[in-house]
Amino acid sequence: MTNPAQLAKSLYQAQRAATHHAPITKCHPGFTLARATRVAQQLHTLRLQDGAKFVGRKIGFTNPRMWTQYDIEAPIWGPMYAHTVSEIQEDQGTASLRSLVEPKIEPEIVFGMKAPLLPQYNITAILDRIAWVAIGYELVQSHFPNWTFQAPDAVAAGSLHGHLFIGKKHHIHELGSEPIVSLKNFKLGLYCNSTLAETGTGADVLGNPLKAVQHLVQVLAEQQVEPLGANEIITTGTVTLAQPVTAGQTWSITLDGLPLSTFALTLKD
Repeated sequence: MTNPAQLAKSLYQAQRAATHHAPITKCHPGFTLARATRVAQQLHTLRLQDGAKFVGRKIGFTNPRMWTQYDIEAPIWGPMYAHTVSEIQEDQGTASLRSLVEPKIEPEIVFGMKAPLLPQYNITAILDRIAWVAIGYELVQSHFPNWTFQAPDAVAAGSLHGHLFIGKKHHIHELGSEPIVSLKNFKLGLYCNSTLAETGTGADVLGNPLKAVQHLVQVLAEQQVEPLGANEIITTGTVTLAQPVTAGQTWSITLDGLPLSTFALTLKD
């Protein structure tokens, strides 16, 4: 099964059924990132044909601390859809794990774009085209057993996206007079049931969450796919190491140096 359309259909079936799928690289040793990108595009087409509405993109593996663990050498990206993105307006939200396989949680900086982005833009130009910023949690998943895969597997499967939960949106100007510095230097604590699970900083996200967006813009141009457009939602990758989750847990975030509203997320079956 080397045809991109066939591989995409196989992955789509596993995702819809919330079941495991053998790593493609194990069955097809010559499966490259270029081939994985074509499979991901076919998978995206299947979702759109099934009624999904594209709303933005997630960037994965922007935290270099995760690269060795998952044998990844650079960030990856995948599409997000209206049914896989939720906004939490209060200080408490809930999330179902029922449709996810081996889920983990990642605290992330999320941006909303107000204008398209081009490859030549520096991070100042990117900042000027951001409408809002928020804290969020992405529930990522692995259909490959025990989170054992190579980069092409992750890309082909939509870059492990499960569901994104976005907190209160803040205008970018609310970050103060030096938002680039704030986005680099803020500190984050991730808690499970009030116990500290992991810490991280903005610099853990490829040096700055804005640099993660810049990297994505350049990769999209290289891959000759649709560039980032106005009104897209971009989640920039985990600030901490991804943490495994189970139903019954409540996860929360503390922020130091970044004036964003946080919220807790309780997980259920």
